[in-house]
Amino acid sequence: MVVTFTNKASEELKERLQKHISEEIKYIGTFHSIANRILRENVDLEEFGYSKDFRIISYDEAGEILNNIIREGRLNIKYKSKVQKRIEEFKNGNILYANMKREDDIERLYEEYKRVKKIKT
Repeated sequence: MVVTFTNKASEELKERLQKHISEEIKYIGTFHSIANRILRENVDLEEFGYSKDFRIISYDEAGEILNNIIREGRLNIKYKSKVQKRIEEFKNGNILYANMKREDDIERLYEEYKRVKKIKT
């Protein structure tokens, strides 16, 4: 197994290794691509509600989904520019963020986000 941080490094390593190693390296790529392949090949994803053709959404796509949910649901979310950080904090049990004195609609946002994400992936 050869693991890299970037796609560019992964491609460079593949080229170099092919020149020096005759056997196939089963797993070579970025952390994400290798984990994705291992999941698809070795885990019964249907048991967890996913199909083998699931898709991993990017950070930017996640932000777009969250902002659409906020806009369409007319949710009251404080610190919208940090909405992805807020979701991570909420998943860790932190409902209030920074200097907030009262709750907003972060729980509703998170529940809707999980639902929409399952449809898109």
